[in-house]
Amino acid sequence: MTENRTMTDATTTALEKSLTIARDNGHSLAEPIHLAAVLFEADDAIGARVVAKSTAASTSSSEELLVDVRQIRQAIQRAILNRPTQSPPPHEASIGSMLQK
Repeated sequence: MTENRTMTDATTTALEKSLTIARDNGHSLAEPIHLAAVLFEADDAIGARVVAKSTAASTSSSEELLVDVRQIRQAIQRAILNRPTQSPPPHEASIGSMLQK
């Protein structure tokens, strides 16, 4: 059975950035951790905004929020750096099966 999926421009852009992050780190496949890096890359990225809204609902300290987002970014970066790499790095990365779902 073939599914016809339509992606928004933002989704397409996020997946393309995930592929770039994977390739730049010597990974042949873009996996969910690469997409997570995109979703938290900037303060106005969707992942950071979700954390901001949930944190704002539970605390009034914006400084505490910035620490949380930084910690998330650091954890994502550590996870990416701990993944096995390919040498020489791939010319192109592909979407991994977990991102295709």
